[in-house]
Amino acid sequence: MGTALSEHERVRRKRWAADQRVAAALGMSPDDCLVARAATIKTLTTMIRAAMDEHGAADPVEVLPKILARMQEKAVAEARAAAREAAAEQVRTMLRKAVVP
Repeated sequence: MGTALSEHERVRRKRWAADQRVAAALGMSPDDCLVARAATIKTLTTMIRAAMDEHGAADPVEVLPKILARMQEKAVAEARAAAREAAAEQVRTMLRKAVVP
């Protein structure tokens, strides 16, 4: 008969499974995903510290809204660019089908 998992082990397994799903969705190996995550954390930490220095803030929470707004703007811009490219590719595909019988 199996033993009950500790709460710590249950949380660890849940986090591991979530990391596996994220890595698969990104088309990366789990190890590569963790390396990329560490690099992103380092970049974000640098960005937060720079914003804190720029605004004379003592607490990261003071600059968090500005950082999140910039990140959202960048994500929207990238999504729009990707959508334009996908639409252009769709039009090219439709034109090829219309021209070639």
